[in-house]
Amino acid sequence: MQIIKGIAVSPGIIVGRAFLVGTAEQVVPHRTIDPAEVTAQHARLHAALAAASAEIDELRERTRRELGPEPAKIFEFHAGLLRDRVLVSAVERRVANDFVTAEQAVADQFRVLVDQFNRMGNEVFEQKANDILDLERRVLGRLMGEEKSRLAQLDAPAIVIAHELTPSQAAGMDRSKVIAIATDLGGRTGHTSIVARALGLPAVVGCQRLSVEVEDGDQLIVDGNDGVIILRPDSRTLEEYRRKQERSQRSRAAMRELSGHEAVTKCGVRIQLMGNIEFPEEVEAVLANGGDGVGLYRTEFLWLTRKEPPTEQDHMDAYLRANTPRRKWKSRSEIPSWAFAPSGTPWRTPPNSNCSCAPSCEPVPTARSR
Repeated sequence: MQIIKGIAVSPGIIVGRAFLVGTAEQVVPHRTIDPAEVTAQHARLHAALAAASAEIDELRERTRRELGPEPAKIFEFHAGLLRDRVLVSAVERRVANDFVTAEQAVADQFRVLVDQFNRMGNEVFEQKANDILDLERRVLGRLMGEEKSRLAQLDAPAIVIAHELTPSQAAGMDRSKVIAIATDLGGRTGHTSIVARALGLPAVVGCQRLSVEVEDGDQLIVDGNDGVIILRPDSRTLEEYRRKQERSQRSRAAMRELSGHEAVTKCGVRIQLMGNIEFPEEVEAVLANGGDGVGLYRTEFLWLTRKEPPTEQDHMDAYLRANTPRRKWKSRSEIPSWAFAPSGTPWRTPPNSNCSCAPSCEPVPTARSR
């Protein structure tokens, strides 16, 4: 048995089998082409770019339908880059001037771009570098005949383990097969974390060497509450976590039954429950689980889904999408900083100083989101 600590980014406890997803590093063979082949190589390049663009458009639309418009904006950068004339022209020139294959030119020019973004030393640009790697693998897959990803081979419920998931891998997972996620890299604001929370999948990131320690089919415990991964648990630990899992499920079921009740102290003081969200669509989950409104609306995602910094109007549009007639909520400015909780989790205000049983009073239990 081995215990690995990481960063808890999406709550829940899952016991299951590991499904290891590699880094998808393609080995690109170096081959010098005849000058007469340049036109054919250019044609292969444009066909691969068109096919990759179609895949991205389809994935963006699927993400929009299933997760909402904000997560779907991950792919605006992807779609734009594949059609970027500066990048495409650089690849074409590499083929024409150096007489290399289309895949060699793609690998070289995309890596130049990745290095440029990584040198900027900023988390947002590092995310963009990961996006470019995702696109490189997708285009190379088309050029080299590797159209099926490892995730497409998943045929039973499993815990996905990876060094790092690309945005398209994270958003394109089969929801009926993936039951939890754990990665070596990543943080609370990364694509994997955001998509895992939106899907309600337990997830732990930043696990360092997890993908090296795990083998396909290993039994694992993913504790998304405490940020712990347990490899090959012994029978005692397995039983302990199964009991935790059952208690958690019973607690959530009980809380859902109470979601329609008001949060009131024993002496009758009304307590407000406020939820934290990242996407407008999450307001529905907060309200459905007994929340009164939103305490913190995290808008970092606006920065991670576009080429330019979001404008004031972009922020206003995001708030307006959340604050529809069906989604009335209070803004962050009305909630003190101590009320901020993990994303999607309603939090109660402190005991009312006018309450006769303060400061020991507690609200009548009510539901917590997800």
